[in-house]
Parts: sequence; C-alpha cells; structure tokens
Amino acid sequence: MLSGKLYNQMIRQSLYTKVYITSAQILALFSTPINIILGQSGMFYIPEIVHWVKEAGTAYTLNGSTNLKLQWANGTACGQAANAGFMDQTGQLTAFTQAASSAASYYSVFSASLLTAINGANIQLTTETANLTLGTGGLILTILYRQYPMVIPFN
Repeated sequence: MLSGKLYNQMIRQSLYTKVYITSAQILALFSTPINIILGQSGMFYIPEIVHWVKEAGTAYTLNGSTNLKLQWANGTACGQAANAGFMDQTGQLTAFTQAASSAASYYSVFSASLLTAINGANIQLTTETANLTLGTGGLILTILYRQYPMVIPFN
C-alpha cells in the first residue's frame, strides 16, 4: 500500500503520452479502437487535456460519425473532439480539449453519474458512430493525464 506522502506526490504529477495515428488507422477507428494509454494493474487513469493535430490532406467523409472519442476499455467516454469542422477539413488543424474533468457526465463527485474506476483499464481512441472514409492525413495526439491507485491510503 502507498503511504499518504507518496500518494500526495503521485496525484500532483501529470503524465503525458504522444501518439501518431495513421490515415489507415483513422479510417478504421470505429471498428478497431486504438489503445492510447496502456493501463497498469492497481491503477486507473483520467485524461486532463488533449492536444489534437490533424495533418493536411484529403478531407475525411464523416458518415454520421460526430466525434473522435477517448474512452476507457469498457466504452465509457473520457474525452472527445468534434469531427465536423476538424476531420472534414483539408488543411492542418490544431485543437485543445479538456478531457474527463470538463463534464459531469464523465465524472463528478457532485453528480449521480460517478466514475467507477476500472482497475488497469486502457484509454482508447475511437469514433462515436461509424468509421470515417475517403480521407488522408494522420493525427497526432498529446494527452496530459493522471494516474491514481485503486486503493487510497489513509495515513
């Protein structure tokens, strides 16, 4: 078990990961979500800020897919970015989104929809309703996140 002092140091420190998603992976995101943050047993992860960079290329056809979505491995959303005005454009675009901490529907201590921590769950990238089609240009994601132990010490 972690000591209270070590736990306090852990929760003050944000971690980050940076990944490149190819055009082929983007076209299959609904069918094949991509693991962005690999979970570790005994921990759970909450993304805070996401920096999205869409490379220039042929605009993606959205096919009714409304958002890129970060989710825990059980499918619960923990962050998103709108596809309309972003993935359906030809130029290079950059966006910042506040992830899970920005919406009570993702987690809140004041909401009926409390986050149920999932031991060691990966965080994945997917689309909400369908695969995108006919587009080119990759996606660079930089995610600032925190990890928390499943058991919080009392001392």
